[in-house]
Order: sequence, then C-alpha cells, then structure tokens
Amino acid sequence: MHISAIFLYLLASGFIASAIGTFFYLRLARRHAFFAIPNARSSHHSKTTHGGGIVFAAVFLAGQVILFLLGLEPSNVFVAMAGGGALITVIGFMDDMFEVSARLRFSVHIGLSILILVCFGGFPPLPAGELVVNLGWAGHILAALGLIWLINLYNFVDGVDGMAASGAIFSGLAAAVVVTIGTGSVTEAVIPAFLAATVAGFLLFNWPPAALFMGDSGSTFLGYIFGAFLVMTVANETMSLWNWVIILGCFIADTGTTLALRIWMIKKWYQVAHRSHAYQNLARVWKSHKMVTGGVVLINIFWLLPMALLSMHYPDVAPFIAVIALLPLIGISLKYGPLYSSA
Repeated sequence: MHISAIFLYLLASGFIASAIGTFFYLRLARRHAFFAIPNARSSHHSKTTHGGGIVFAAVFLAGQVILFLLGLEPSNVFVAMAGGGALITVIGFMDDMFEVSARLRFSVHIGLSILILVCFGGFPPLPAGELVVNLGWAGHILAALGLIWLINLYNFVDGVDGMAASGAIFSGLAAAVVVTIGTGSVTEAVIPAFLAATVAGFLLFNWPPAALFMGDSGSTFLGYIFGAFLVMTVANETMSLWNWVIILGCFIADTGTTLALRIWMIKKWYQVAHRSHAYQNLARVWKSHKMVTGGVVLINIFWLLPMALLSMHYPDVAPFIAVIALLPLIGISLKYGPLYSSA
C-alpha cells in the first residue's frame, strides 16, 4: 500500500475513533459526575462534563505506536511524542479528576521540556534575516522556558467553547500544509495532520454550546505535542520558529499580552484567579461563545495562514512578517484584555 494511502486511512481512523470514544466518554462522565464547577476563572455559569481530552490524546498516542511499528516514525520522535505525551496526559487527567499540586505539575512540565530538547538535539540556532543567532546553552534554557509556557498555553485559552479545539485543528493542519509545501513530502506532515483529525472528533462535542470540555488532560497535552513538533521541525529545518509564531498567533498574542499586563498591573498576579483574557471579555460582551470561536477561526484561516505561507516563501523577512501578523492581534488583546476588565 502506498504511504499516502496509509496516512489517509490513519487520519480517517483517528477522526472516527476519537468521535466514537468521545461519545462514550461523555456518557461515562455524566454517569459518574465528572463535572467542571464554575469558578473565578470560568467563562461558564453551569457545571459541564470535562476531561474529554483524554480520548483524543489516547487516540493520537495509539497512532504514534502504529507509525513506529510500521517503521514510519524514528525512535527519538516516538519517545518525544508517545512517551512524553502519555505522561502529560496522565498528569492532566489526574488534575481533572482531583487537583494535583502545582509543584508536581510544574516539575513534570520542566522534565518534559528537557525531554523534548534531548530527543531533538537541543534548540538549533535561529535564522533572523541574513543572520544566524546561536545562543548556546542560554538558547537551550530559553527554549525550555518557552516550552513550559507553550505546554500551558492551551490551558490558558481553554475557556470558551470550541476555541482551543478549533485552534488545535487549525495549527495542526497549517503546520502540515507548510511542511508538505516546504519538503514536497507528507511523511513529517502526518503527525500534525493526525493530531488535527483526532481533535476534530472531539470538537463535535465541544463546539458551542459545549457538551464536554477537554480539561487539562487535553489542553496541556496539545501544548506539549505542539512544543515537541515545533522543536522537531525547527531542528529538521522543515519549518522555522517564525512560521510557528504566526500559526499560533492568536493564542500567543492573547496569552502573552494578558500575562504582561497582569504582571504590570497586579501585585502577586500569580496568586489571583482571573478571567481577563480578551477572548473571555469578548464572550461576555457579545454573550456568545460561538461568535468568539468563529471569529478566531476566521482570523486563523484568512489572516494567519496566508501570513505563515508568506513567511515560508520569504524566509529572510520572516521575522518582520511575524511581527506584522501579530500586531493587530496584540492590539485586540490590549483593547479587550486586562485593561478592559479593569475599566
């Protein structure tokens, strides 16, 4: 069987398995009262079943085992994707069911960030126009900190129905498109495409109004897998860091701007629960999760995807293109983020 056919069967199987698995998980969660209770950080007013991310995570991990056994995935990629992915899923699901200490979660995130860098030979020098920036050990430390932040990024934006899931589908498919166009091969693109397929099965139940939340088992898993794939593609020179900054632009702009403003505005900001992200404020203003999620989907498709492709075709000016891509999104976050909440 041709390798492209194998990948198509894998994607279709991933979507179907995730959709069926999520359906049965939802029934189980309702029967055993696996509910997320609204709190100071919530954008919801009623309890909703959660922890559904464990299904698409499990399907994705099973797919990695199949690819590895077929000889289509190198051992270092398998260890990073399947080994690290399994651990962060387990910790996330434990946190969904009964709260895990922040110290344990942070320790695991540090360890998994180091695992990613070890599997892919550290973080490579970064091209910036005609320059190549090599920070040595400082670069590896900065990369580890960036991966820790990325692991938590999806947890920060998993507050409006369908947004984190649809964002993961876009990021996975966009990365697959960039890799395929850049290399002329679908071999490396199958990982993000398969991830997108599995999350799509979950989105059937998470689209607003959501019947099921992904929980930490899904959100931290997504952040970890995208972090691993980011380091892998940058190390293999099949994607650049700037491609990734653009593809993840909506989430980077919102979380980065919100974090910076809260550090500036609030003493002991890390101890105060909040729902001051721009997307959360807009959901309250518009009284609609669907409008916010739909708006992010449109921005991803019609603004960020063309900019990502442009940065791929013109790598010498990719940093400049990334700045242009993020500026309007940062503007939205400045207008409707913490400053709007405190007005």
